[in-house]
Amino acid sequence: MRRGIEPYIARLAAERRTEENLRILEPLTVFIRDEDAAEAGVERTSFHREIAKATQNLVFDGVMRTLITGPRRAEGFIKVIPKAQELWEAQHRGIFAAIRDGDGDLAERLMAEHMDHVSEAVQNIE
Repeated sequence: MRRGIEPYIARLAAERRTEENLRILEPLTVFIRDEDAAEAGVERTSFHREIAKATQNLVFDGVMRTLITGPRRAEGFIKVIPKAQELWEAQHRGIFAAIRDGDGDLAERLMAEHMDHVSEAVQNIE
């Protein structure tokens, strides 16, 4: 489901994002480390959910909130998939840059590639 919808969401985010969306999104390109969360006393929201919010469409935000909940978050997978953290952070930075630059075509393509890689990596550990 996510592979089908998130590339389009990334495109819309690039076309509709605000400066406030960018301010929130940029630090989320780096995966939070458990010890960092405990030290900061905060729980960060998902990079992917914030992209949905940047579309300025409440339906996309609601859909992503539903799809992202539960124990199958990427932060858990980076502990068991070699090099996933570095690769996925690099992919998130690329997606962020495309959204920041207003390049919907690139944001859509990069998100599709990211979702394909995540899906393939997760299938290989199950």
